[in-house]
Amino acid sequence: MFAPGMSNDSISFGLACGNGDASVWWLGEDFLSLLRALGRRSNCTRGDGKITAKVKVNMRLCGKTHHITVDSTEEGDFRCTIETDCINVKEFSQGVERLTIMDLTDKKASKIVNRYCDCGMSANCLVPAGVMSAGWMEAGMISRTLAGKKKANDVEFIVD
Repeated sequence: MFAPGMSNDSISFGLACGNGDASVWWLGEDFLSLLRALGRRSNCTRGDGKITAKVKVNMRLCGKTHHITVDSTEEGDFRCTIETDCINVKEFSQGVERLTIMDLTDKKASKIVNRYCDCGMSANCLVPAGVMSAGWMEAGMISRTLAGKKKANDVEFIVD
């Protein structure tokens, strides 16, 4: 069900409040434009003045390091490049060169998730999470300041 004046392209999110009432936010192209604008206000730029988000994925168990770059396109989508020497990550990267905001926010329809399931990479590879994180930072959904302060999300093995 859509609110009056909302198109079928709008996205709805329900938020449950502490008292059991639910509020619904209607987010459409205006919200997506805002996300894109927030991402463009960063000071992390390429040589041509456009912003870019970069992450490094260290897969210490297999000895591979992957460098992921996501930048905004003129059309409002995202371009993803992955520098790697891993054949499985190269295979994965061939399906995620161009991403949309929906690829970053809708897990069921995401090219990132679908490609992860359809390629030969190991189920515990962190590269898809790296692509998602770089995309979120480029879209303005992860604060560059906070990312710079925290530096990493990681998986720590506890061996007793």
